[in-house]
Amino acid sequence: MSDLSNPTRRAVLKYGAASLAMMGAVAPRAAWADSQFTVGTLGGSWGDGIKKSFVPSLIQSGTLAAEPSYLDAPYPAMISRLLAQPDNPPFSTADFLDIEHYMAADAGVLQDLDLDIVTNYKDVFPTAHQPERNGLKHWASAMTVPFISITYNTKLASAPTSWDDLWAASLKGKIGVPDFGYYGLMWLHAINKHLGGDEDNIDPAVEAISDLFKKNGALLIKNQEQAIKAYSDETIVMMPYWNGRTFALQESGVPLAMAYVDASLQPHNGFIVPKGTGFAKEANHFVNATLDGELQLNMTRIFRYPPSNRTVKLPPEMEHYAVPESALEKVVKLDWGKIHASRSAALERWNREILG
Repeated sequence: MSDLSNPTRRAVLKYGAASLAMMGAVAPRAAWADSQFTVGTLGGSWGDGIKKSFVPSLIQSGTLAAEPSYLDAPYPAMISRLLAQPDNPPFSTADFLDIEHYMAADAGVLQDLDLDIVTNYKDVFPTAHQPERNGLKHWASAMTVPFISITYNTKLASAPTSWDDLWAASLKGKIGVPDFGYYGLMWLHAINKHLGGDEDNIDPAVEAISDLFKKNGALLIKNQEQAIKAYSDETIVMMPYWNGRTFALQESGVPLAMAYVDASLQPHNGFIVPKGTGFAKEANHFVNATLDGELQLNMTRIFRYPPSNRTVKLPPEMEHYAVPESALEKVVKLDWGKIHASRSAALERWNREILG
């Protein structure tokens, strides 16, 4: 099973430029224009889940006359192509994460959703909506509620109440830290806000995470497979981690639970509509389907991330997947545009001051 933190995503972050070059080399410009309704996804298991969860209902209802065309590509490749040819977009709608959302919004290449079509927008948890940005008011909403907070071994540790608990002396050598290209960049900024910093000043997080490694023996976790193994063999007992993956490990018998602490992360995996598309109506209908609670349950069954639509009732066997509303109130607010702009500098400091 794949999800937002899968190896494809990690490879994307490292090799996005190479992927874009490959796309340009193998595909003529006309092949990427949305001459037919085209849905952009990351591909892999995540893309397959999207296609299986939302497309059949749209076809059965007659909202879409036929199966869409698909563009399966890394997020950096899709956003780069869109920014390069905004009047001739490579897709009619595409699933982005926060950084790509903000890059597209700041570049002025998106349009607001048509709320006469996207009627499910109003039923989504407020924290699942992207905030107003560059003149856009209602332009992207997450289709599930992925969450990053503290996952801990219930047999070996007490429930944490704050990010500060990761620095406990009693847990020396037993804390995992996600690498920068995994989801460490996101977590660095969450910790930074928790410690009083902001997107322009990451000194608090750099100093604290450096201490976590150098004084408390934290273990660097580079990918999903390593995280699963480290939790399963009890190499680590606590780590910033994803809710969906936590539930998967629970179901495999690993004694884990998630503590929802202040300055938790709620990434946004949601579809956007580019200004230049010739299929705005179809794109808005597709977005509306991704915000339909009953259809979102299909994604929940596959990836264990709860629906973002707050009107849907989780079946009994999935009730524990729900993120408490009290946890949603603890979500850290981040400016992903600034995070993207300072990413190279943050990586340099990560390697030199934290890992060096």
